[in-house]
Amino acid sequence: MAAGSRSIGLAAEMFAMRYLHCLLALLLASHLVGCVENPASVEPFELVGTSWNLVSVETPSALLRPSSGALPSLTFTDEPAEARSGWFQFLTHGGCNFGGGIYWTDERPLDGEAALEIDGFAWTDMACPEPDVMVLEAAFFGALAVAVSVEAVADGLVIRSDDSSLMFEPTPAPDLRIGF
Repeated sequence: MAAGSRSIGLAAEMFAMRYLHCLLALLLASHLVGCVENPASVEPFELVGTSWNLVSVETPSALLRPSSGALPSLTFTDEPAEARSGWFQFLTHGGCNFGGGIYWTDERPLDGEAALEIDGFAWTDMACPEPDVMVLEAAFFGALAVAVSVEAVADGLVIRSDDSSLMFEPTPAPDLRIGF
């Protein structure tokens, strides 16, 4: 009986040790997770050097998303505006038409939300073969023309006007230099 109780005692002791090791591993893991930076936080970044593909346009009356095909996009450049100090040029594609103008933001690099002003925004006015592309493009260009803020978020960029918001996801910026 002494040998039997000894083996039960040894088994219980081994179980307790394993339990304590597991508990210690869990505590250590939870401590390490607490030390990791919040994945939803956003590092400061430059608007320049990235092309932003439009994910959605939210207006008071609709939530619009691009259909397959040509993706609407926005590219902020570091080309200075000739007539306005501190302003830079941007280019956009609405899915059918192209546009551009100048922008100013009070924060470079962008860290969280910042004021954004758009000026001189003009675009081509071709008829698009798909009516849904024209509807999205009109909402996109209309909201961008009256933008008041830009915000870096974990998965992209949000540009807001007084009554609309534009959500973008990043893609590598194309080389917009013209070489002769």
